[in-house]
Amino acid sequence: SPLRKIAGLIVTRLFVATAGFFASALWAHYFSKETYGRYQILTAAISVVASMCLTGLDDAALISAAKRKDGNLRAIRKLRLTASSIGAFVIAGWGVIRYWEDDPDLAVTFIIAGSLFIPLQLNSIWQAFTNGKGRFRALTLGQILLATGNLVAVASFVMFDATSSAMLPWVVLLSQALTVVVGIMLQLSLQRLVEN
Repeated sequence: SPLRKIAGLIVTRLFVATAGFFASALWAHYFSKETYGRYQILTAAISVVASMCLTGLDDAALISAAKRKDGNLRAIRKLRLTASSIGAFVIAGWGVIRYWEDDPDLAVTFIIAGSLFIPLQLNSIWQAFTNGKGRFRALTLGQILLATGNLVAVASFVMFDATSSAMLPWVVLLSQALTVVVGIMLQLSLQRLVEN
């Protein structure tokens, strides 16, 4: 029923927000202010670059899926991959140019983020396409899995008391790698939804 679908989406949004809140709380409480600040610099840089990677493609995927004219999914992915490849070089280059001499750990973190940026950028296309197809159960499960990666990574490092400043690249690597693995599995599931 429509009410059940709406309730499921609301619960999903609450879970995603709660997972993000707890991950941020773990960062702020267990890592030093300096390390958390460096992490915020990285996430801000990623957000700036991501905003320039053809974000309108998400809307194109949503509309195509909703109209059942979704044969353009491959082209949409290809455009996003091209834009994201440029974005990945910008992120890695930003880290090397800006931080290599003063903060090599942060520079390495930028390189790691740049190397995983490309597959991460496909997640929003999956979400839009799945939403357009009306596959709300898959959308709910996928969003929960995607939101869990950062929380699991940060909690793992906190659990093993590995919260020193030098751990920043490895926390980001684990967090983004978990999200990439889930994202790739979700991308593979899209082919079954394409109708033409």
